[in-house]
Amino acid sequence: VSADRKPHPGLLALKHQHQPVSGRLEGNTLLLANRYDFTDLADAVIVHWSRAADGEVLASGELEIPSTAPGEIGKIALPDTAVARTGRGEAVLTLSYRARGVEAFVDPGHEIGWDQFVLDGAWRAGDPATGAPPTVTNDDERITVASAGWTMNFSKSFGRLTGWSLDGRSLVDGSRPDMARAETDNDRGAGYGSDRNGPLAELDAWTNAHDSWRPKVRIAEPREGNAVAIVASGPLLDGKAMLEIRYTIHPAGELDVDYRYRANADLPLLPRIGMLWVLSPELNRIRWYGPGPHPTYSDRNFERLGVWESTVLNDWIDYSRPQENGNKVGVRWMAVTDGAGAGLRIEALGGTTLSVNALP
Repeated sequence: VSADRKPHPGLLALKHQHQPVSGRLEGNTLLLANRYDFTDLADAVIVHWSRAADGEVLASGELEIPSTAPGEIGKIALPDTAVARTGRGEAVLTLSYRARGVEAFVDPGHEIGWDQFVLDGAWRAGDPATGAPPTVTNDDERITVASAGWTMNFSKSFGRLTGWSLDGRSLVDGSRPDMARAETDNDRGAGYGSDRNGPLAELDAWTNAHDSWRPKVRIAEPREGNAVAIVASGPLLDGKAMLEIRYTIHPAGELDVDYRYRANADLPLLPRIGMLWVLSPELNRIRWYGPGPHPTYSDRNFERLGVWESTVLNDWIDYSRPQENGNKVGVRWMAVTDGAGAGLRIEALGGTTLSVNALP
């Protein structure tokens, strides 16, 4: 909790774990466990449900709970519209448990808990647009790929995307491999932090590891269509590891990044593996499909799946002790845009999800 009594995401995660009602699905039947000690669930709670596909709500309604004594389990037959399998994308049923009447600290309609179930399907990234192959310019310092108003520049010395522009406007000012992050309160509490000489005490080994990468950069055969492939591969940390990044540039200006890391020796705990992108300051709004709206981590992922939006600044959490901030796991896609909606959309490929944040 902040000094101004604003709850931190960790407290909201604790609320979810301690909620007085929890549900599970058995076919088309909802089983609700009453975790109250003295209150019948029917007297305290109304269930609001919604069914969504890829984050778009398609149907919603309310359910009346049968009399369910403390410690007992009530059964509700769900309507067909709540559990319909349409075969369209990732179908998700969300249950919001809301207060029925006035209680000591709760107004009617206040959400006291929630549950969520993936009914079927999975989100899938769209196929890249087709078109004529981009032009490629290859000189001593860089490789430039361009077409129809967009341009991407790649450094041959560092294997990085150094610029990405659209219609003369810069979207990406630079990028690099990223293998470090700040410690969190959970790191410290679990004995991983530097304050207890834990594994993250050697975090400095990774902070500037990207500067030790010595890649060889080449234009490779594309794996599909009229795309252009650029591969940067070479030793990291004086040969103790290898890193290969394959950039595939599609005709419409879409970029796939395939990232491969291999350790060749015993190394300190690797706190992160991925890419850091430096974006235009005008891209200060975020929208994503994944758990939200609050930050999530691999050890604190208690947010519901949906489409959420915020700004880069509002997504920042003012912890009393500075630490890793604003992360989101399980992200299917994230859009980073300006006020008019122009910018970049980052999508997870190959059936995976992303762990991503956007920092000021």
